[in-house]
Amino acid sequence: MLMFIVFGAYIFFDTLANLLDCSDILQTLLRGSLYTTPLDYFTKKWSFRMFKKIAKCVALITVFSAATAQALPIVQADAFSSGDNKAALETSTGLVWMDFGVNLNQNFTSEMLFTNIVNNLSTTYKGWRLASEAEVTHLWFSLFGSQVIPVSNTNPHEYNLEDWDGLLLPHFQDIADVFGYTWDGLAYINPTGQEGTSVEYINRSAMAHFYTAGGNLGSFKLFTPLSGAGVNLSHTTLNTNDLVPLEFAYGAMLVKDASVPEPSAFILLSLGLLGLGIGRRATR
Repeated sequence: MLMFIVFGAYIFFDTLANLLDCSDILQTLLRGSLYTTPLDYFTKKWSFRMFKKIAKCVALITVFSAATAQALPIVQADAFSSGDNKAALETSTGLVWMDFGVNLNQNFTSEMLFTNIVNNLSTTYKGWRLASEAEVTHLWFSLFGSQVIPVSNTNPHEYNLEDWDGLLLPHFQDIADVFGYTWDGLAYINPTGQEGTSVEYINRSAMAHFYTAGGNLGSFKLFTPLSGAGVNLSHTTLNTNDLVPLEFAYGAMLVKDASVPEPSAFILLSLGLLGLGIGRRATR
């Protein structure tokens, strides 16, 4: 919306400047010109100038839109059929990740056990495979490794990012919108650490597991608030030695190679640069 307001304001003031440029019209008529009437002159000159201005504005807005679309390292993708939006494309690797919530939800049925999901890779999840530790680690750090709050690593097998002040809340929510989530549920936290100060809040959660290079069970977890008690805690963990017993582990990090790269951002950027080139050439 802001881009359209800026664009409209730009066009308005540029048009006003052209309307006030009466002296230029009179001088041209006094010198004698190819334009037969003031209206003919104004129409042709204004149209050409406005075409250049509009081309530049559209180009800049297009480039800005392309940059905005790439704010996250993931974009919406399809998992099973066109338009289902049940996957996320990692733009830097070309890997397609199955959304959180596809193979695990709050029902926690036996089909959602990690081992059963792995056993069904050739049937229910045909075309998908279990992500490697390196792939999950790359994804996690792409999502969370360069934020204003640094990642902590007090445990050699665990990386954490905790935001108690809501600084990263929009970022976490954007990730949940693209990558999906496992469930919305009630959680209890203790912001002060003092006994009797626990509060409850509704959080959006995501969880899935994978095998590490050493054969251990790893996990990817994400929690972000929806409402309640003024709690703004967003939290994510990458664990490469999850102590949850394998028979109680639910959800799996499934991935596949992208069959067709997503062209949208590239096309937007190309059109933007083309528009800038046309505007510059017209100026010459």
